Amino acid sequence: MLQDTSLVNAWGLSFSSASPIWISDNGSGLSTLYAVTYDTSGVVSVAKQALEVTIPGDGTPTGQAFNSTTGFHTNNFLFVSEDGTISGWRGALGTHAEVLVPGSEANVYKGMTLASNGTSVVLLAANFRHGTIDEYDGKLNLVGQFKDSKAPAGYAPFNVLTLEGMVFV
Repeated sequence: MLQDTSLVNAWGLSFSSASPIWISDNGSGLSTLYAVTYDTSGVVSVAKQALEVTIPGDGTPTGQAFNSTTGFHTNNFLFVSEDGTISGWRGALGTHAEVLVPGSEANVYKGMTLASNGTSVVLLAANFRHGTIDEYDGKLNLVGQFKDSKAPAGYAPFNVLTLEGMVFV
C-alpha cells in the first residue's frame, strides 16, 4: 500500500510516453509524480518519485497537460488553478513551476486540455466562474472565450478534454 501525505484532493493527471504520471494535488499545492511498472507476472507496482513540483498562485492546481510543442514557454507540463493562474514546468525549473498567466479573481479554472485549432496548439481552460472555455495561444494570449448558448442558466464547466480531435466539456 502506498500512502502519500502530499496527495491531497487529487485532480488533474497527465504523462508523456517517457515520464512518470503527474497528479495535481489541489489540497497541497503540488504536483506529485508516480512511476507505474509491471513485473514479469503482470503485477502492477506504483512508486512515488522524488520530484514534487510546487505550483504557484494560491496552490490549488486542478487541470494539467503534457506539452510537446515549443509554445507555452517550452514548458513540458502545464497547470491551471482555481485562482485563475496558468503555470508551467520544465526540467530547468527544478521543484517550482513558473507563472505563465497570473491569477485573478475573474477566473476560476477547474480543468484544462491542449487542442489543435487547425494551425497551432492552444490551451483550453474550463472557467467555472464565467461558464466559459477560455482559449490561450502558445504565447499565452487569451484569444477566445466560448460559451454554450443552449446551456442551462447557471451552468459552469467543470473540465474540458480533447479526444480524437473533438472537445468535450
